[in-house]
Amino acid sequence: MPAAGQAHEVHGGMIHGRRDVTHGPIRDRLRLLGASVRDDGDAGRDKPDLLVGILGHDFQVECKSPKKVHHQSNEASEGQDKFAAGWRGAPVTRLRSVEDAQEWCLRTREKLIREREIIARSEVRP
Repeated sequence: MPAAGQAHEVHGGMIHGRRDVTHGPIRDRLRLLGASVRDDGDAGRDKPDLLVGILGHDFQVECKSPKKVHHQSNEASEGQDKFAAGWRGAPVTRLRSVEDAQEWCLRTREKLIREREIIARSEVRP
């Protein structure tokens, strides 16, 4: 696998682009926190980098660098913005650091647990 920020080849030599330097560390931290993570970084075509599962819910995550690093923009590409705008599911989450990933994962998990508790309490009432 190429180093972060280097082009890589996939599927018969088609080049799908570069990975932000935060891609691997964010993916690994989410897994460490117990999330299911499918790495779609090689999918190309402006699709989000990761599919993340937390407590039965799926989230698409785009990994971006916290600032411009080695000619990498920390902003979404036009194609990434277009994909996110047209997606009818949950909004695409953009994470810029391992700390952002950890905070987002823990906050999301807490929110989903609270929602489950509210639903469980409403089902118990006569």
